[in-house]
Amino acid sequence: MTAMDDMRLEEISRAYRSQLGEAPPAVTDAAVTAFRAQVRQRAWTGARVVLVLAGAIGLLLELPVILGGAAHTSQDVAVLHTALSIGFLIAAWRPQRYARGMVPVALAAAVLLVLPAASDTPAAVDNGVAELSHLPVLAGAAALALGGWMTPARRHRRA
Repeated sequence: MTAMDDMRLEEISRAYRSQLGEAPPAVTDAAVTAFRAQVRQRAWTGARVVLVLAGAIGLLLELPVILGGAAHTSQDVAVLHTALSIGFLIAAWRPQRYARGMVPVALAAAVLLVLPAASDTPAAVDNGVAELSHLPVLAGAAALALGGWMTPARRHRRA
């Protein structure tokens, strides 16, 4: 476009603006903001449901191991799974407050649970029931990873 075209375009725009009078209110930004908030809310609702399920199933799977007198190492693993399950339930209850803090812990636990099973696949297949007990941790970590970033970080004022 040449400078002449730019001047002509500006002249036409000015003529239309003078005919229209006052510019209409800008509603696009408000509509986009509302749409994004609605998408975040729907995604968080789904993530919260997965967190509640992961927490409840994790508790149901691990409490009998803790209370049943299993081997000490089994109880230690069950205690950690139970702690994560409780964390998932708390993050589902108050995501704005607790979800962001749970993300790195849950992802680290999920990765560290998957690595041994991936490195020794035949043993993991033979011991499939024990490996299935890791699914609540993996599901909770996925829900936090997908939903945790959607909650805006809280800003704290320094005194």
